[in-house]
Amino acid sequence: MKALKQAIVFLTIILITMSISAVSSAREDVEGMEGISLGDLLNLEITTAGKKAEKVGEIPASVVIVTRENIETYGYKDLQEILENVPGIYVTDQRAPDDVSVNVRGFWSKQTSHVMILVNGVNQMNEKYKHFSLNMIDVPVEAIQRIEVVRGPMSVIYGSGAFYGVINIITNSASEEKSASMISASYGTDNTKKILARAHGGDEVKFSLNACIRDKDGEDLAYKDMMTDPGAHENKSVGEDIFSRDSKYFNLSGSYKNFYADLTHVEADVGFAYVVPPFPGNKQSQKINNTNVLIGYRKEVTDWLDVDARFAFFNSITDHDFTFLSADEYAVSTDRMKSYEAEIDFFINPAEGFDMTAGLYYRSNYENNQQNDLPAVGFDNSYHLLKDGDEVDTYAFFTQANYQPFEKLRLTAGIRFEQEKGYECAQIFHQGSPEMVERIEKVEDGDTNIIPRFAALYSLDDRNIFKFMYGKAIKTPSVFDNGDIILSNIANDSNLSFLDAEEIQTYELNYFSVWSSKLTINFSLFRNTLDNLITRDFKIEDEVATAYSSNGGELVTNGAELTMRSELSENFHIDLAVTYQETEDQNFKDRDVAFSPNLLGYFKAAYHLPSDRDRNNLVVSVTGTYVDSMYAHWNNSPAADSSTQDPSHPDYVAVGRIGEKTDDYFLVGANLRVNDLFIKGLDANLRISNLFDEEIHYPTYDTSGWADKGVIGPGREFLLTLAYEF
Repeated sequence: MKALKQAIVFLTIILITMSISAVSSAREDVEGMEGISLGDLLNLEITTAGKKAEKVGEIPASVVIVTRENIETYGYKDLQEILENVPGIYVTDQRAPDDVSVNVRGFWSKQTSHVMILVNGVNQMNEKYKHFSLNMIDVPVEAIQRIEVVRGPMSVIYGSGAFYGVINIITNSASEEKSASMISASYGTDNTKKILARAHGGDEVKFSLNACIRDKDGEDLAYKDMMTDPGAHENKSVGEDIFSRDSKYFNLSGSYKNFYADLTHVEADVGFAYVVPPFPGNKQSQKINNTNVLIGYRKEVTDWLDVDARFAFFNSITDHDFTFLSADEYAVSTDRMKSYEAEIDFFINPAEGFDMTAGLYYRSNYENNQQNDLPAVGFDNSYHLLKDGDEVDTYAFFTQANYQPFEKLRLTAGIRFEQEKGYECAQIFHQGSPEMVERIEKVEDGDTNIIPRFAALYSLDDRNIFKFMYGKAIKTPSVFDNGDIILSNIANDSNLSFLDAEEIQTYELNYFSVWSSKLTINFSLFRNTLDNLITRDFKIEDEVATAYSSNGGELVTNGAELTMRSELSENFHIDLAVTYQETEDQNFKDRDVAFSPNLLGYFKAAYHLPSDRDRNNLVVSVTGTYVDSMYAHWNNSPAADSSTQDPSHPDYVAVGRIGEKTDDYFLVGANLRVNDLFIKGLDANLRISNLFDEEIHYPTYDTSGWADKGVIGPGREFLLTLAYEF
């Protein structure tokens, strides 16, 4: 509660200041923060929402844009910190191989699997969980020119996975006002070191290149801060080696006439903790090797028809080194994922006031396996997931139309038909004896999912717009999810059915107003109904691992979100956002939903010292993020004293809540930036994150069950960067 009181006092002062500013301001256009006039916000164009350039005021979704200037002003140290400061988004970290989870409007998933992440429009989905791993994406902040966050169900345009929206990270465009090429070097807390080079140029043949090398020691976390009973490790800490991270990033984008291409390669070595405490000597890590390639062709066929055809290939290899029970029991696992996708989109504008988009989509996941040597948990020389030689094929057709019957009203309607074809899922392993256990089951063709959306946008005038939006989205189960079913059937001698697709339906009423030249307001009321949510429980008992997956979740979220942006003067800007949501489990109404904070708060303030030069030489900024308290995971697998394995049986006893409720926290960050230090183009930036060293605990999940107090988040960190633009 202390963090909440601090946040309320701070944000109240800001809100009063903003209100005074709004009342006293004249209705005139002045240049807003980061070079965008507040009066022009509704006319700002983005490409993510409909795969074509559209004005924010005409997009049937809630939109947040993070510019290159935003990133420089606030000095965000990494992609995770950027996303943590986007209204409605909060991040949790289990320090597990599943990576951090990017969560939206009160809904959490074990991996970032319900928000689609693109880089330069390229889908970054990893096929294992059908998730979007920040470790595998790993875009350095210096490479980012713009991030477009489109919230709400986006499955009509993007298909399975765009459950709660789409985040498009753009690195292949350059600001017209700034130099396109740069070299930079950074040093910070935990011996963080980073070197980056960026180049952008060309005339007929255009290119953009970003390359980065960085490494970081792990935080030296105390066991007693995460564990109720650390035993002999009461006064010890994990050491800097356990959660260390090294990575390499390379991206090359280019275009020639109507052709365009994008290549991204990421290598990383990331330490983690999985299932058991990260005691000294029990180093666990994953080595990532991830490559995405895209080629495309876009042409204006006639003055009313554009065609965009694209082909992408994805290859991911991840090696895991595990220690489950002791440092003497060695365990390794290798994930291999290969897939490709092809899409052709048609953009049709037959008449003024009417336009339509239609597309055909195909994706094939033809390698999806996990090969293990895990004697510590009973899987010796095991292979599972997609049967060798089989593939998972997805076909889709979608169309969306925008119609403007009169000047103030704009209607949007869309529909997508998507089907995932059947495949064979395999589990082959030794379990505690030389005898081989083999089980192969057929996942039947999925239903043809019909995914609709509808929106009505009404403009009172050129400064005020209402958006009413309805949408549905799906997420089909991954091969891993269905492979879990086979494991459960083997372990429990059961015959569970494979999983259904998760579904969400969202209703949202959004009001966007350029209230004055000094204040914009964005207010939303939303209701999300989620069904068939896939839940997974995991435990180790008598040195045997057991996983339980099911379509067990049905959640309803009601919430409201307010975002305000104010220019107190030409050089002083403040952003404020508050999200309140309540989520209820329809199956267990007396059970608090895990990982779902009721209140989220955000603020940003920046002062640009006036200068006679082309840009302000000194920028001072502050950021703040408030996240409410959260409950730990409820493990619905059978407890040791349960007399039955059947959850529907009246005598069934579940493991229950596996960790403590974590406290709310309020993080403050500060940034000092000096442009043109000594010479033109040389910039210095000092970012301090978690300025007051607030203690963060992320709630416990099954893979972090050892940390019943919650896994500790990052403490105070600084990052000093020198960059030369040319």
